[in-house]
Amino acid sequence: MLHLRGLSFALLCLSVGMTAPAHSQVRLKAVGAFEPGHIVVQSFQKFIEKVNREGNGIVEIEYIGGPEVIPPNEQGNAVRSGFVDIQEGPSAYYLGQVPGGDAITGYQNTPEELRKNGATAILSAHWVKRLNAYLLAIPDSGSTNKLYLSRAPKIKENGDLDLQGMKVRITPTFRQIVQQYNGVGISMSPGDVYTALERNIIQGVGWPSIAVADADWHGFAKYRIDPGFLNGAYVMIVNNDKWKSLPQNVKDLLTRIAAEWEVTSRKFIQEQEAREDKELKEHGLKSVQLSSESEKRFTDYALKEVWERLRKADPELADSLKGNAY
Repeated sequence: MLHLRGLSFALLCLSVGMTAPAHSQVRLKAVGAFEPGHIVVQSFQKFIEKVNREGNGIVEIEYIGGPEVIPPNEQGNAVRSGFVDIQEGPSAYYLGQVPGGDAITGYQNTPEELRKNGATAILSAHWVKRLNAYLLAIPDSGSTNKLYLSRAPKIKENGDLDLQGMKVRITPTFRQIVQQYNGVGISMSPGDVYTALERNIIQGVGWPSIAVADADWHGFAKYRIDPGFLNGAYVMIVNNDKWKSLPQNVKDLLTRIAAEWEVTSRKFIQEQEAREDKELKEHGLKSVQLSSESEKRFTDYALKEVWERLRKADPELADSLKGNAY
């Protein structure tokens, strides 16, 4: 009797094992570079909601927070080490580790074109090599970079911008162009910008053409240099060890939704940019429009510098992207 009971128990365990799913639900931790409510964070959370909805029972992404959890300039290393699985933010925040971030700033095709022509795969291999991170998507495109100033800039006789006497908050994206036009670049985290403007420590901010009003800087940023230049460069990356360990159905799901999100999020960003432009002008923002000749010099210089910087840092990568990204 005891033998039969043991046999029955063994058969029960075997049947449970045979009917159990091959893979349990994958859980991933995500972090973003910006404060809660930022437009890019809103977009990232919509992406996460879509993944969790369509991947119900297969994969779940938990958004654990932003700079209040991990400082933005340390989030790349958090992905590298596997402390977090997914991150979205500007590639400029870890440009010293991943010089290919300049390609995200300077590409001249859409993200879906980059995905189709192989440039995204080239860049992903670069991210893996440099940061142990798989490049899942280039989301939230459609914005450009702008200079916002607390006082009217000088304009030279030839129509060029003159930032002499101004200190401007920068990332590596803005450093060369601010210096080229006689300004002084100051590196600081976004969370410190409001106080720096309030105390006149800086007289300007280099920032994408979104989320200025939401950051409440428009009380100090009274002038905006137009046109914008280069791209608001955001990337979504996954720890590569985690990526390689994922079941194929999870990889397929994430890849499909990421590709869709490159298109959907651009429309969202462009809508938000138009909304914010209207709001800023209602608050008294004045557009300083450069002449056509000065505009061309301004934008051409920015584009040339970003690709020259990448070529110096990684000439092989720059050459491999020529024709696909620029």
